[in-house]
Amino acid sequence: MFTAIQFPPTSKNLTEAVWKRCFTAIPLRTSPSLLSPDQEVEVKRMIEHSTSAEEGYGYESSWDTCILKHALEENYSISMTQVGIGKMLKRLGFSRTLPAYILKRADRKKQEAFQKELVMILDNS
Repeated sequence: MFTAIQFPPTSKNLTEAVWKRCFTAIPLRTSPSLLSPDQEVEVKRMIEHSTSAEEGYGYESSWDTCILKHALEENYSISMTQVGIGKMLKRLGFSRTLPAYILKRADRKKQEAFQKELVMILDNS
């Protein structure tokens, strides 16, 4: 569809056109979800209440996009990219976290003493 353009454009028409073009809300391109709402609820429940090892996907104690990719392919016959899975997880309310590093030979008593000392220092300052 073509729109009519005035030639030569007056300064008022030109500024209005520039303002409309710069500040018009452009709808975001989003593709429809590959999972149904019921399937999304089931995936969210699976992630929140079980580990990947409990569901039979390796020996990991946490979920990642690679493991979820295989789970979605097996359970729902849906192929998604890891980026797409990450976006779906964000839409479902999840966020990325890094695993905590725990020393094998850490002394719990020393750690607790340090934490108490740190609390005392922060309270006194």
